[in-house]
Amino acid sequence: LLRHPLCLALLRWKWRSVGRWVFWFQFFHYVFFLTSLTGYILTKLTRDGFQDNISNTTFCPETDVNLRGFQIAVFASTILGAVLECSQFIRMKSRYFRFSNMVDWVLYVLSVLFVLDLCLPFKTNGCQGMQVRHIF
Repeated sequence: LLRHPLCLALLRWKWRSVGRWVFWFQFFHYVFFLTSLTGYILTKLTRDGFQDNISNTTFCPETDVNLRGFQIAVFASTILGAVLECSQFIRMKSRYFRFSNMVDWVLYVLSVLFVLDLCLPFKTNGCQGMQVRHIF
Protein backbone atom coordinates (compact mmCIF):
# COMPACT_ATOMS: atom_id res chain seq x y z
CA LEU A 1 0.00 0.00 0.00
CA LEU A 2 2.86 2.42 0.77
CA ARG A 3 4.41 1.71 -2.65
CA HIS A 4 1.46 3.25 -4.41
CA PRO A 5 2.55 6.37 -6.34
CA LEU A 6 0.07 8.59 -4.52
CA CYS A 7 1.31 7.42 -1.10
CA LEU A 8 4.93 7.87 -2.18
CA ALA A 9 4.20 11.39 -3.40
CA LEU A 10 2.48 12.23 -0.10
CA LEU A 11 5.41 10.84 1.93
CA ARG A 12 7.93 12.80 -0.16
CA TRP A 13 5.91 16.00 0.26
CA LYS A 14 5.63 15.44 4.01
CA TRP A 15 9.40 14.84 4.30
CA ARG A 16 10.24 17.97 2.28
CA SER A 17 7.81 20.24 4.06
CA VAL A 18 8.05 19.12 7.69
CA GLY A 19 10.15 16.03 8.32
CA ARG A 20 13.47 17.36 7.14
CA TRP A 21 13.28 20.42 9.38
CA VAL A 22 12.27 18.39 12.42
CA PHE A 23 15.11 15.94 11.80
CA TRP A 24 17.74 18.67 11.48
CA PHE A 25 16.41 20.56 14.49
CA GLN A 26 16.61 17.45 16.69
CA PHE A 27 20.05 16.59 15.27
CA PHE A 28 21.50 20.04 16.01
CA HIS A 29 19.86 20.05 19.46
CA TYR A 30 21.57 16.77 20.30
CA VAL A 31 24.93 18.05 18.96
CA PHE A 32 24.54 21.22 21.07
CA PHE A 33 23.68 19.12 24.13
CA LEU A 34 26.69 16.84 23.70
CA THR A 35 29.02 19.76 22.97
CA SER A 36 27.92 21.71 26.03
CA LEU A 37 28.12 18.67 28.32
CA THR A 38 31.57 17.73 26.96
CA GLY A 39 32.74 21.33 27.32
CA TYR A 40 31.53 21.38 30.92
CA ILE A 41 33.33 18.14 31.74
CA LEU A 42 36.60 19.23 30.11
CA THR A 43 36.49 22.66 31.77
CA LYS A 44 35.71 21.10 35.15
CA LEU A 45 38.50 18.54 34.82
CA THR A 46 41.01 21.19 33.78
CA ARG A 47 40.04 23.53 36.61
CA ASP A 48 39.96 20.84 39.29
CA GLY A 49 42.95 18.89 38.06
CA PHE A 50 45.50 21.67 37.72
CA GLN A 51 45.09 23.83 40.80
CA ASP A 52 48.16 25.69 42.04
CA ASN A 53 47.77 25.03 45.73
CA ILE A 54 45.40 22.25 46.67
CA SER A 55 45.66 22.81 50.42
CA ASN A 56 44.27 26.37 50.19
CA THR A 57 41.19 25.49 48.15
CA THR A 58 37.75 25.28 49.63
CA PHE A 59 35.51 22.36 48.83
CA CYS A 60 33.06 24.65 47.04
CA PRO A 61 35.15 27.11 45.03
CA GLU A 62 33.75 29.87 42.86
CA THR A 63 33.11 28.76 39.32
CA ASP A 64 34.67 30.55 36.39
CA VAL A 65 32.80 32.12 33.50
CA ASN A 66 33.39 29.26 31.05
CA LEU A 67 32.14 26.66 33.50
CA ARG A 68 29.03 28.72 34.29
CA GLY A 69 28.37 29.20 30.56
CA PHE A 70 28.57 25.48 29.91
CA GLN A 71 26.26 24.84 32.89
CA ILE A 72 23.66 27.21 31.47
CA ALA A 73 24.01 25.63 28.02
CA VAL A 74 23.49 22.13 29.46
CA PHE A 75 20.44 23.29 31.44
CA ALA A 76 18.96 25.02 28.38
CA SER A 77 19.49 22.03 26.10
CA THR A 78 18.10 19.69 28.75
CA ILE A 79 14.96 21.78 29.13
CA LEU A 80 14.56 21.87 25.35
CA GLY A 81 15.06 18.09 25.21
CA ALA A 82 12.45 17.57 27.91
CA VAL A 83 9.99 19.73 25.97
CA LEU A 84 10.67 17.67 22.83
CA GLU A 85 10.17 14.44 24.77
CA CYS A 86 6.89 15.73 26.23
CA SER A 87 5.66 16.64 22.75
CA GLN A 88 6.54 13.11 21.58
CA PHE A 89 4.63 11.69 24.54
CA ILE A 90 1.55 13.77 23.67
CA ARG A 91 1.67 12.64 20.04
CA MET A 92 2.49 8.97 20.59
CA LYS A 93 0.51 8.27 23.80
CA SER A 94 1.07 4.64 24.88
CA ARG A 95 3.53 3.92 22.02
CA TYR A 96 5.94 6.40 23.62
CA PHE A 97 7.19 3.97 26.26
CA ARG A 98 10.14 2.46 24.43
CA PHE A 99 13.70 1.86 25.48
CA SER A 100 15.17 4.74 23.46
CA ASN A 101 12.80 7.29 25.02
CA MET A 102 13.59 6.05 28.51
CA VAL A 103 17.32 6.36 27.74
CA ASP A 104 16.72 9.98 26.71
CA TRP A 105 15.00 10.75 30.03
CA VAL A 106 17.75 9.05 32.05
CA LEU A 107 20.37 10.97 30.07
CA TYR A 108 18.68 14.31 30.75
CA VAL A 109 18.14 13.65 34.46
CA LEU A 110 21.68 12.40 35.05
CA SER A 111 23.23 15.29 33.12
CA VAL A 112 21.29 17.82 35.23
CA LEU A 113 22.37 16.07 38.43
CA PHE A 114 25.97 16.05 37.21
CA VAL A 115 25.99 19.70 36.20
CA LEU A 116 24.28 20.91 39.38
CA ASP A 117 27.70 20.65 41.02
CA LEU A 118 26.42 20.12 44.54
CA CYS A 119 29.00 21.12 47.13
CA LEU A 120 28.33 18.70 49.95
CA PRO A 121 30.60 18.98 52.99
CA PHE A 122 32.45 15.85 53.94
CA LYS A 123 34.83 14.89 56.70
CA THR A 124 38.02 12.94 56.25
CA ASN A 125 39.68 11.22 59.18
CA GLY A 126 43.43 10.96 58.97
CA CYS A 127 43.75 11.18 55.21
CA GLN A 128 45.42 14.60 55.04
CA GLY A 129 48.99 13.27 55.12
CA MET A 130 48.34 10.33 52.84
CA GLN A 131 50.21 10.36 49.55
CA VAL A 132 49.37 8.40 46.45
CA ARG A 133 52.16 6.30 45.01
CA HIS A 134 52.17 5.37 41.37
CA ILE A 135 52.70 1.73 40.57
CA PHE A 136 54.04 2.27 37.07
